[in-house]
Amino acid sequence: NLQFPGMDGDFHTDDGELTCMIMIHGDGDFEIKNEKRFSFVENSLIIFDASKSHKGHAPSKDYRITLAFKTIEII
Repeated sequence: NLQFPGMDGDFHTDDGELTCMIMIHGDGDFEIKNEKRFSFVENSLIIFDASKSHKGHAPSKDYRITLAFKTIEII
């Protein structure tokens, strides 16, 4: 995912059971609706229930890169 200033994401859900998102470059919070807002920390991984509504907030400058893997849980 690539976002530039002014490009706030929209709340949405993902396919699969879990989403694993790596914060690669930039800033701009990540939010799970009605639950938590995460500050952007480069090289961090967030794993969450894919059915929860979520979005990425636009960076304040430059650009923001995240990489998301939409998975199923395997035990």
